[in-house]
Amino acid sequence: MPHYTFTISGELHGHNVVLKDDDAAWSELVTWTGEVLRDESGKLPPNSSVVIEVEDDKGARIASVEVRTTRLR
Repeated sequence: MPHYTFTISGELHGHNVVLKDDDAAWSELVTWTGEVLRDESGKLPPNSSVVIEVEDDKGARIASVEVRTTRLR
């Protein structure tokens, strides 16, 4: 089974897993993004962005999720 590495804005944060395939990596990416955002507990500054990506064991990017914060007032 393939090995996948997840990063937050280009920095490795210790989330390396072995998953069945790219579809499983996508599911893990979405789940882990929710956990990362929950753990931030309001620490994301206004007008910033966070990019969470997953790569396979060959370094090929599989998918990414980008969250942008915008303060309107």
